[in-house]
Amino acid sequence: MIIIYLILIVPICFFLTKEIKNISMFLLIAQKQTYLLSKSTSLINFYEKDILSLAQAYISRKQWINCIMLLERYLNESTNNTNLIEIYKCIGFCYFSKSFYRLAEDYYKKGLEKSPSNFDCLQNLKRIYSKNNLNNPAKLEDINRKISLL
Repeated sequence: MIIIYLILIVPICFFLTKEIKNISMFLLIAQKQTYLLSKSTSLINFYEKDILSLAQAYISRKQWINCIMLLERYLNESTNNTNLIEIYKCIGFCYFSKSFYRLAEDYYKKGLEKSPSNFDCLQNLKRIYSKNNLNNPAKLEDINRKISLL
């Protein structure tokens, strides 16, 4: 009987421990970044990877609006216009997750302007164009052609 209890309790403990770890990591990242953001009036002082790590923390907690606001602010203040593809993909993902498909499409297209052969942007545009209310066969065919050329 005790073995049955152990078999049931061990997976529950594993998942609880994993979730506690995820929550604590999110809180540590959010606390560090929030402190730094409150001390700095500009995001220019931050590395893109730090901004993306905070964005990923927001995404993992499904805080889409906070993520969008952070990344939009970074885009507005950024002077490095060459390596913003990840920022555009994150914003597009957040808008897609909130069902703002037209805005998501715009950001994925901006990402493709920076890197025309970016597979992730093409795949996400394909998902957007495949949606029932946005079903556009011409655009979908164009995206499929570009993906097949990669």
